[in-house]
Formats: sequence, C-alpha cells, structure tokens
Amino acid sequence: MRLACTVLLWIAGVCQSVFGASFNPKIIDSGVVRIEITLSSGNVITGTGILINRQGYVLTNFHVIKQLIGAKDAKSIVYDGTTKNILKKNFRIVWHTREQDIALLKVSNIDVERHPLIFTDSENIAITKGIRVWSLGFSAASDIGGHKLLMPPLKDGVISIKREMTLSDTSLVTKMYETNATINSGNSGGPLLDNCGFVIGMNQSRPVSTYAQGTFWSIRSIELVKALKKNKVKFYYNKSPCQTKAIVLPLELKPNQWRLFTLLLSISLVLLLGLIFWWKFKTAPSHEGVSQYVRRELSRVLKHRQRSGQSKTGFNVSSNIDSITTQAQAPVLGILIGRGKMKGLQQTIHDKSILVGRGRDVECRIKDERVGRHHLRVGWNNEQCTFFVEDLGSVNGSWLSPEHKLEEYKPYYLQAGIEFYIADPEITLVIELPEPETITSPTSVPHASDKADS
Repeated sequence: MRLACTVLLWIAGVCQSVFGASFNPKIIDSGVVRIEITLSSGNVITGTGILINRQGYVLTNFHVIKQLIGAKDAKSIVYDGTTKNILKKNFRIVWHTREQDIALLKVSNIDVERHPLIFTDSENIAITKGIRVWSLGFSAASDIGGHKLLMPPLKDGVISIKREMTLSDTSLVTKMYETNATINSGNSGGPLLDNCGFVIGMNQSRPVSTYAQGTFWSIRSIELVKALKKNKVKFYYNKSPCQTKAIVLPLELKPNQWRLFTLLLSISLVLLLGLIFWWKFKTAPSHEGVSQYVRRELSRVLKHRQRSGQSKTGFNVSSNIDSITTQAQAPVLGILIGRGKMKGLQQTIHDKSILVGRGRDVECRIKDERVGRHHLRVGWNNEQCTFFVEDLGSVNGSWLSPEHKLEEYKPYYLQAGIEFYIADPEITLVIELPEPETITSPTSVPHASDKADS
C-alpha cells in the first residue's frame, strides 16, 4: 500500500506540473493593470502595475513612468473595467525611487470588483533556487488591440538564483531574483508569483546583451513591502509559504489539457488496479525458470519409463483438485486426505511414493497457482517403517507449522494423523491409515503399535 500511495502522489505531482499553477488566472488577472503613457511627441509607453488595494494604489517600475515626470501635455491612463466595457482611468505618481526602480501610483475610481494581489515573504526559505514561478503582465500591450487589452499573458519559469544588484549609478543595493520566467517590453512592473498566486516580486528587466538570452530579473517582494510601509499604504500579506489549501477557485483546463488529464487518469487507474491485484495475490509464486522446468521434465520422462506395469485411473474430486488413483495390485499403506479447502481430496499411498503438485503428470494434482508443478513427494519408507514427506524445491515451500518449514529435498518422517500444508495454510493435507479391510499386505502395513513407536 505504501508503493500505491507513492505512485499516486507522483501522479498528482505530474498533473500539477502539467496543468499549470494552483491558482485561478481570472482572479490574478484582475489584480494587474495596464499602464499607458502618451507623450506629446506621440510616442506611447506601456507597462504593467500591481493593484495593492481597492483604494487604487498600484506598484510599478520607475522606468515605466519616468518620462512622465516633468513632461508637458503627456497623457497617462490605466485601463480598467472589463473586456466588454473598457474604461480609461487617470492616475498620479505618489512616490518613486530611481535607485531601486520602484514607483507608487494612485488610480482614480478603480473598479471595486478587482482583486488586489497578496504579497508574501520573498526571504522565506521555501522560496529558493529551483522553485516554480510565474510572470504576469501586458507584454507589447501597445501592439495588441481590442478585447485583448485586459488579458495579460502568464509565463512560467524557475528561480535561478537570489542576488543583490545595483540598478542605477548609485551604490544602493536591491534584492533581486534571476529567473527564466519571460519578461518582455510592456510587462515591466507586473508581478512575479509563486505557485499559489502570491506576489514574491515585481518584473523589472532583461539583459540587453544577446549573450544572456533566457535570463530575466525581478525585484524581490521584501523591497516592495518596504516601499509600501514607508508610504503607509495598506496591502495584503501572507506570512506562510505557498500551500495548496490557499486556492479559492479551481483551475480551468483547456481542451488539450483535458486530454492530458484523461491520459494520466487512465494510467493512474491501471497502476492502481495492478497494485491491488499484486497486493491480493502477492503470495502467488512466480513461474518456474526455464532451466528448472527442463530438469523437472527430463526427470518426469525418465521416471515415466521406469513405471512399467503401472496403470492410472483419473477422476476429478472438485474444480481445484484432480487426483489420480490407483496402482494395480499394490498394497494400500495410507491415504492422503485434504482438509479445509482441500476437503474431498483422497489419494491412496502404496509402496512407491507419489508426487503432489499442479503439474499434469503428478499422482495428486492440486490446481492452485501457489502450488509448484512438482511441489512435494509423499510415501512410505520401509526402513523407517513410517511415512515421509519431501519438498521438491518449491517456491512457496512445505510446512508442518508456520514456524517449521521443511528443508528442500530432505525427507521428513512423520506419523499418520499429523497435518502439514503446502504453499499456504489453506492447502492442508494429512496422511491417514486405511480401513483394515483395504489392507492386502499385512507385513508391510503400519499397525497402531508401529504408529506409536514411530
């Protein structure tokens, strides 16, 4: 069962990694705004902002709004509303720092239906190199028209390293992430999210050099929180690391993701059924190896040639038992009888030993996969004047009790009436003495006194 749990947990992890983040994108989308600045020259600058609270405070990068400072006749707006009813709202700059590339804006009459994003501690040990992160923003938003203006793309990646960098010509150090979550022109100022949708940073820039493709930088949330506290702006904060239970609404799957989900679900069901089958029948032995099978078949052929003058008559006792009797004109020394599940099995024992197993060439056939083809030999020993049982190298063994397993290929002498089982306690056998009238050779038959002496 531990193996089954491990497999199912692995499948759950694969599903989560394939289907994306553990948050609702629609809620997260409403927590970012598209910023657009039109200069008097006609040039348009676009960027992304993080909605801090329902009073309309927004965080973005300083380089997004720096040309607005001191500019004349510049128009600055934030896109608000819905995709069907796009509204343009004015904003003003509340505070900024060029050294750390952070700016705080105030939007007039922001839509109260928007969901401000929740910050979390970027210095938590759970937020480290290798964890999955998501960048969100309006990349190249000025080139996208119509209804797509309020639908920011979501890009995933991992944290490559945490570092401290200087973002300007000053010596002020800013705590940053280096990630491979894509940042393009237009989504500067957007949030960097963990797998629960909490803000762990703000997208800042990418290297100008083509030699560093696939590398992007984000300002860690500890710097953003300091800026908000400095300006006494209320914000939402979660101290604990990302946990799945923080999800409010389920993730909506795309059609191709449903196909992947169906495939993985089918695989998980097959694995689960296989594990259940294995758990139920784990005591069943594996099939004999080729060399063991060849040796036993050769032994069977040689012994068959030596059994001249013997006749066999077969009959079915039950669906699980197929016993073969009896050797013509031979004294009956004992009767092998089944107990419990094997009730109904009866096989006479003569002066030559008999084979017990599930093979077709044995004298006493038991149709059970746990029983070997040639599992056990049972017979009468004239020298010891007693019965014996001998395990023939079976996979599941032969037992007198749960603590007493018979050694392979070593006869064990036992008195009539002593039970033993093969492979499983359900397959219990016992040797009983025949009725007096069935005895045809008294000189070789074990009497009661012999039974007691042995």
